[in-house]
Amino acid sequence: MGIITREKIIEKVKNKDTNFFYGLYNEELEGYNYKDVSKEVKVVYDQHYGDGNEWSIAFEFTEIGMYVLLEGYYSSWDSPDWDSVSHAEPFQYTETRFKEASLEYIRDKKIEEVLKK
Repeated sequence: MGIITREKIIEKVKNKDTNFFYGLYNEELEGYNYKDVSKEVKVVYDQHYGDGNEWSIAFEFTEIGMYVLLEGYYSSWDSPDWDSVSHAEPFQYTETRFKEASLEYIRDKKIEEVLKK
């Protein structure tokens, strides 16, 4: 059994203990040797868009097959402001975007599609 148990994760999420998970992120968790903990916890998502904007960090607890999502706001001047901590699961989605295209380019693409049939 690992250092961080399923029961510990469930308890920390239930109690909304954002400090525990932010401590994991910063490798500053009192009472834990981070060298040992780092074998069990991976940061699998870490995204923010600068000061005052949303920040999300997702953890994978590899030995117990659990994910946790920490959400709040990023600050480079002060401590971040965490709004929530929750159980999580990975997912993927496809996003369609658009770029500028000339009528000639669009025509040529359609001709290519017809010729492929």
